Amino acid sequence: MTDESLGSRGATLLQTGEHGATASAVRPATYPMGTSVDDGADDSLPLLVAARVELSNGNVDSAIRLARIVSGRSARLGDRQVAGLVRKAAWIAPFGQIESARDLIAQATVALRNR
Repeated sequence: MTDESLGSRGATLLQTGEHGATASAVRPATYPMGTSVDDGADDSLPLLVAARVELSNGNVDSAIRLARIVSGRSARLGDRQVAGLVRKAAWIAPFGQIESARDLIAQATVALRNR
């Protein structure tokens, strides 16, 4: 087959500087290449304690912000139990169920410490 016959069939030929040379672009990853549960546990415990303190002080918005940070980290690390407990606490706190939310955060703290 010649180049002319390929062109008539709708094929596209690429011209390169050298015969047979191809260029491939390698891009760095924009996401973490490796994770472990220990990475998030060290950061999440103080945030959970701070969220409980904020709930006790009546600062629901800042407690929800902290809870969402912990929930997201736990979910990315694959800790579904902690992520679910903290997510539920963040969901019920604005509706005045502060004690229930504090209990859920306490359960998440215990679960995270046991890991």
